[in-house]
Order: sequence, then structure tokens, then C-alpha cells
Amino acid sequence: HQGLNVWVILHNIRSAAWSTQAHSSAKYLVLFPRSQKGKIIAYLNRDLGIPLGKARDHVRAFSQAGRSLVVRLHAPELLLGEQLIRLI
Repeated sequence: HQGLNVWVILHNIRSAAWSTQAHSSAKYLVLFPRSQKGKIIAYLNRDLGIPLGKARDHVRAFSQAGRSLVVRLHAPELLLGEQLIRLI
């Protein structure tokens, strides 16, 4: 509420208490779809409720369109890339 930014760097998308708190407090999550395809697909499917086929399509499209994928975790939920934006 005071305009402070906090960056948390995690090796795994979901890893115990630190990532649980980070996911509930963070507004954005930066992922790298070229190197973590399987983990990102599982995260989009399991945690964000995107159907498996659509999750695969999103990760494939974002891995071809750039190096990073930013997931906005609060409304409106969306996926941001260097050359691509998708509402989920």
C-alpha cells in the first residue's frame, strides 16, 4: 500500500512456503517458456485452470514469440510476451 516493489526469484514455479506466499502476494509472474515448457504447461493447467491443450498452445506461441512470458495473476488475468498478449 506504500508503493513498494519486491522482487522474488525462485528456481521452481511452486516450491514450498516461499512460492506459496509469493503467488498470493504477487501481481505478476515472469516465466521463461523456452526452458521450462513442461513446468509452465502444468502450472497454467493446474493452478490457473487453463485446459491442457490451450496451455500447450499458449506456451508454444510464447516460446516462439520471445524469451519471457509474464503472467498477470489478478483480474484481468492475462499472458504478456514481447510480441504477444492473450487474455485467459
